[in-house]
Amino acid sequence: MIFFIHSSKKESSYAEKYWSIYPGIILTSFGIILGLISKSPEYIRYLFPILLIVIGALLLLRSLK
Repeated sequence: MIFFIHSSKKESSYAEKYWSIYPGIILTSFGIILGLISKSPEYIRYLFPILLIVIGALLLLRSLK
């Protein structure tokens, strides 16, 4: 809905019009991944949260350097 509100403005720049697509893509992808995980075997359900924690830890460690 935010995309349609911002894209209706004629004088908006490209960045002002399409910024809302990026969070939408991220949230949609996250929802699809969670939906697939919920129908998967038990061991895969624990893999995704562990993967997110590892990625977060790596990002934190990389920012400290």
